[in-house]
Order: sequence, then structure tokens, then C-alpha cells
Amino acid sequence: MAKWAGLIFLVLACGISSGAFYADKQMQQSAPGVDAFPSLEELPVTGETRPRPPYLINIFASWCVPCLAELPYLREWQNQTGLPLIGVAWRDKPSAVADWLEKHEAPFDTVYEDTDGNALSALSLEGLPMSYLIDAEGEIVFTHRGVLTEENLPELLKESKTLVESNEASEQ
Repeated sequence: MAKWAGLIFLVLACGISSGAFYADKQMQQSAPGVDAFPSLEELPVTGETRPRPPYLINIFASWCVPCLAELPYLREWQNQTGLPLIGVAWRDKPSAVADWLEKHEAPFDTVYEDTDGNALSALSLEGLPMSYLIDAEGEIVFTHRGVLTEENLPELLKESKTLVESNEASEQ
């Protein structure tokens, strides 16, 4: 029975991470403020340390194999855009998340924990990993479902650069 459970888990994880990938340009949908997610830190995150939009929210878990696989692409996204990267650990233990973040040198600027699955209802989470590009007004402008890879990273980079350019133009 344990052998079947492992096989079922593997099939589901592969389906969520690869076959279920698609990206959406969403109709303007308000993103829940990152205040909605409790911080992993013992002290509350203040406005001075919390990134301001625009940014990318990435939903992950320490037990999610595709989440680990996409870390190099999240680093590349961050290096090319210069935008903040917010991580939300979904249904995970704080100690496991802290160990995972340190062990894999995850590139998140800020990490929040969603132990009871609030991200599922607030962000229409359909599986892990998922990423949401948030504009300066706090609106979701692009959703990436599934693992970031070399093949699909260019689309997220294009959307992010367009967002940065539009923000720069509106500030002038």
C-alpha cells in the first residue's frame, strides 16, 4: 500500500508541476496584501522591511520537489528584473521552511507562512508552485501556474519588464 501511495503522490506532483503549467494575463484582480500572511520571523515585518509593489509572489513548500527545481529560475528572474521576490510557504512547518530556505539559499526577500492554506482562497491556488506578478497598485497582472523552467521563464521576464517600464513611465 505504501508503494502505491508514493506512486500516486509522484504522479500528482508531476501533473501539478509540468502538465498543469499555463500562464494568465489576468483581468485586474486585487492581490491580498502581504499583511494577510503571518511572517516566519518572530517579530512582525514592518513597512520598512516589507517590499513595496511591484513584486512577484511565489507560493512554495519545503516538501514540494518542483518548488526546489525552480529556485535557479527565480534567482535568474530576480537578477534580471531587480524586483522584490516574496515567498509564501503553503501548508508547511516553520522549522522545515526555515531549514529549506537556509539549505537551498532561496532568493526570497521576505517569506510568509500560510500554515492553514489561506493562500488557496485568497489567491486561487491550484497547485504548487505558483507565482503572481503584482503591479504598483497591488493588482495581479500575471499569473504563472507550475514550475518555472528555462522554457517558460522568458514569458515571465517579458511581463515583468513590461511592468517595470510602465511603472517608470507613470512616475515621470
